[in-house]
Amino acid sequence: MNPKDLDHPAFPVPNEHYPNGDVQYGHNGMYLRQWYAGLAMQTLIGIGDDSPEVNARAAFAIADAMILEGRK
Repeated sequence: MNPKDLDHPAFPVPNEHYPNGDVQYGHNGMYLRQWYAGLAMQTLIGIGDDSPEVNARAAFAIADAMILEGRK
C-alpha cells in the first residue's frame, strides 16, 4: 500500500462564503505526510551527520510509517 494514497490534508481551509456573494476559496494546506516528515527531520538533523538528501529520505520513511500505522 502506498502511504501517499492514504495522505490527507493536515491544515485544510474551507471555502468562505460572504453575505455579499463573494467567495474566498480555501486550500488543503500541507499534507500529513509533509507535516510528519518535518517533525521527524528535526530529530534527524540533531542526531546525525548525514547529508540533507539522506535525512530527507529517512524523514519521509518515518512519515510513511506513521501514516500506515495510524490507519491500522
